Amino acid sequence: MKGLINLLKIRKSDQEVDELTGMIELHAKKLDDRLFRLLYLASANNLPENTNNFISFASLRATLTKVLEDNCQLDNITFQFNAPMLDLNGINEHGVSQLISNIFFYIIGLPVATVTTEYDNIIEIDLTAAQRTLHVKIKASGFLTSEELQNAIRQPTSLYQDVLIHPLLFNYYVAKKKAFQLNAQFTIEFNNELEQTLKLSIPMDREEREIDYQFENTDRSIPNE
Repeated sequence: MKGLINLLKIRKSDQEVDELTGMIELHAKKLDDRLFRLLYLASANNLPENTNNFISFASLRATLTKVLEDNCQLDNITFQFNAPMLDLNGINEHGVSQLISNIFFYIIGLPVATVTTEYDNIIEIDLTAAQRTLHVKIKASGFLTSEELQNAIRQPTSLYQDVLIHPLLFNYYVAKKKAFQLNAQFTIEFNNELEQTLKLSIPMDREEREIDYQFENTDRSIPNE
């Protein structure tokens, strides 16, 4: 932008003004977008105070459903949600909701392999709890992750630099910060370019009593519609 401004100052005639100002405007928009992303990423450091220290899986399902309805333009997406009926104590509800929502934003922000009525893009989430830990497994298929993106995810990250180089991974990097904030383990596995599995292990607060949910009994889980 500084270079374009210098060219504007030393122009020989006013015929170049429109072209140069148009280029300055284009780069100003890019700069604005990048600054917004960096600011949003920086603001992900702190959880709000006075949040619930328990998680309602019914509310989480409603939140994620709304994320997809408001932000995903695909008509042929399948969303499956498997979780217990009972609330889980010792988990920061807002933090977990923000973490998983950003993972969903990352997934639906990826290109899709094909958009046809015969092919479903699937997001399936399974939540289980045992030994003071909430385990989350998110399987996504039909969303394209190129070899370049996979390699970027596998590398140790410098968030502020990588978010500019790989804009498709912006929400993934935000989710990593949220996971770090919750002392959660966060891994991602790629079966191929169209299938990936993201896993979270989120510890419960030590002060809470141990609650060990087992979800093998489907009668205790929230059924899919």
